[in-house]
Amino acid sequence: MRPVVFTARADCGAISTTNGLDTMNAFSLQGSGASEPAWSASRTTLLTNSAPEQERPETALKTIYTLGYEGAALPDFIRTLEDTGVSLLLDVRERPQSRRPGFSKRALSEALSEAGIAYRHVRQLGDPKPGRDAARSGAMEAFRSIFNAHLDLEGSQKALQEVAKEADAQTVVLMCYERAPHDCHRSLVAQRLVGLGSFRIDHLGVQVGRTVTGDKYGAAARRLVGAR
Repeated sequence: MRPVVFTARADCGAISTTNGLDTMNAFSLQGSGASEPAWSASRTTLLTNSAPEQERPETALKTIYTLGYEGAALPDFIRTLEDTGVSLLLDVRERPQSRRPGFSKRALSEALSEAGIAYRHVRQLGDPKPGRDAARSGAMEAFRSIFNAHLDLEGSQKALQEVAKEADAQTVVLMCYERAPHDCHRSLVAQRLVGLGSFRIDHLGVQVGRTVTGDKYGAAARRLVGAR
């Protein structure tokens, strides 16, 4: 059987935690009072373990990406998606609003459209309030139990099947707030998707400073740098 394999790349620095709408979508192993991240790698890769290696060579697996926007400026976020070749962003926040400029549903979908990237909000794959409350208090086992039970619901199973079909047909990314994937429910969504097809999971990190003067996001980047 193929083992689960993680590979980590360049360090992406400290993770800041904010209050309000974004923290409803963010989970930290250290609880709501954390000031330092438990995870600092910019990219990890999870390979499916659902079939013998000789039947599922890595090159035959379709990649599903995940990405959190914590601490990111919108131009850098979009440039990361473009560099990766993403064609569809699936927003798995239950509440797709953010105090961070550009990351609420309407603004984000419009910005993505300008970049030629489709957007779809998948509310059924968002973490319900009891799961968010458990994660915010640092009860991560309870959070995972609550969210896995949520994923077992008929509506969630249907949503997972729809996402699996989309992921098989094009290049998709699962988006939520938290930068660290193992602190976020999107990792649990990704794990379920691995069992529904020939997929590998690649957890991305936003590439800071990808915009350059004169490109179509340059002005926006200058406005949003340092936004909270």
